[in-house]
Amino acid sequence: MSNKSISLVIAARNDNYMGNSNWRLETTLNYIASQLEIIHRLSDTEIIIVDWGSSSPLRKTIHVNASAEQIIRYIEVPLDIHGAVCQGSDFPISIAFNVGIRRARGEYIALTSGDVLWTGDILQSFFLPDKADIKFKEVLEQSLIFIPRKNIPWEFVNQNPGMDEITKYIARDGGSLDVEPLMPFYLGCAGALVMHRNLWAECRGNDERLVFWGYNDIDLCLRMRLKYSCIDYDECANKSVYHLEHYPSRRGNDKMPRKSNPHIFNPFVVNEASWGLAQYTFAEFPQPRDGNILLLPAYNSEQEHLYRLRHLKNILFFMSTKFSVKHFRWSYSILKDLFIDTFTWHRNS
Repeated sequence: MSNKSISLVIAARNDNYMGNSNWRLETTLNYIASQLEIIHRLSDTEIIIVDWGSSSPLRKTIHVNASAEQIIRYIEVPLDIHGAVCQGSDFPISIAFNVGIRRARGEYIALTSGDVLWTGDILQSFFLPDKADIKFKEVLEQSLIFIPRKNIPWEFVNQNPGMDEITKYIARDGGSLDVEPLMPFYLGCAGALVMHRNLWAECRGNDERLVFWGYNDIDLCLRMRLKYSCIDYDECANKSVYHLEHYPSRRGNDKMPRKSNPHIFNPFVVNEASWGLAQYTFAEFPQPRDGNILLLPAYNSEQEHLYRLRHLKNILFFMSTKFSVKHFRWSYSILKDLFIDTFTWHRNS
């Protein structure tokens, strides 16, 4: 069931991650709500905050304006479930995002962060009226959209500026900030990912084995390229989001390296039918009026048995058309792991 134009899904926890994360989340929610109010789209939008294992719920900690209160849904995943499904990860972002995706009501579902600001201009592009460019609408409905970001410097963010200051900063200096480039072909390091709800349902979201750092977005990109297209939204529509920079993860006493996800090569569809912890009923605030769970289309695994060859074809085509030493080094690493994965699969078959 879809009764919103877009759902913005944020996975967060009340743990002061990389600085004042609660302030960054409050600022993000208030800014997005103010932009939606300007373009008269509050009623068409929801922001889902998947509160993952907070000892003290975020809804009792952060303070948002009246406009933001109208569109926020908190889905609280308790500590006991967090411990049961985290697979050794401190914060399994792939599962947390999937919890939001499965319960989203938007026609489009975006994965974003609690420190990423969406302007009215980029939000408006997902509210396509009936007489809009039909070709562009069809592209959006059949694509995974990667939205790059511009970084608002830490020197400014560290001052905890007010909403007026941030709005003026973006209006004055936003145009001169550099867009952080996405990885060619793999499109990693985006500020947000957006896809039509039908495509999220068809591919069954993020691979829930990838519970550590990195590669989730690349895996999703490789999978979607098996059937659909992937778009850099800055190249396609000259649009990007703004990221509130935080201090580096290894600053101060935080010197432990993060465990990274392995390079996994998936068919188009991953996860069991219960992906997104659909078997659980979580506390939601405000209380949901229905038990909305994203419905899944029928799946025939026999259709995907040649996916490794399709991955190989896609990567080799990219390397042959966009060759550079930098691109080759990254793709070589991916290809090596793809060959190992294929060899292991054949040996065990």
